Amino acid sequence: MPLGKSLAVTLLITAAIWSMAFFGSTAYVGQAQAFVSDNRAAADSSLQLIGISESVDLALGDDEVIAVWQQFYDMTALHLSLDRAQAARVYGYYRFDRVDPNHASLTIGYDSSGDHRADFPVLAQLSRDDYQLVFESTDSQDATTAWAQLDHSRPLHSVLEEYELDAGEVIATRVYVFYQSID
Repeated sequence: MPLGKSLAVTLLITAAIWSMAFFGSTAYVGQAQAFVSDNRAAADSSLQLIGISESVDLALGDDEVIAVWQQFYDMTALHLSLDRAQAARVYGYYRFDRVDPNHASLTIGYDSSGDHRADFPVLAQLSRDDYQLVFESTDSQDATTAWAQLDHSRPLHSVLEEYELDAGEVIATRVYVFYQSID
């Protein structure tokens, strides 16, 4: 992922969470901090993502990906409907076209496992157990570094970006990869 796209995505994530903190309950910050610190180790590896899903052409550059993140940011009803602890993690899930790896379905959203909301359909279901962690950072590094570490000689099935948030700031980034099996 190019640097410009990663910086824009980080900015949009931060803006979305700050808007939730501004419009939501003041208890959000404490709940999110408790969720991040207490439940990381106990987190279920199963994810059910709610949010937005669009096709993107990665060969065209960053514009389509940034536009999807902007659409996610604009989903005020979704952000305000969440349990505040759920908003402590945002996911970007890229499922690559088997024929044309420059095309992907990008789902951006929150995990609704255990608290499915009928008004927001589950757009993707996956298990982190199927993925290999290729990048983890707890400083200001963004996902650009992770995308450079992927084995691009192997066909990609999907990439999962996980952004852990605290008081609207990205405090950790993890990137997981699932390579296609070669038949």
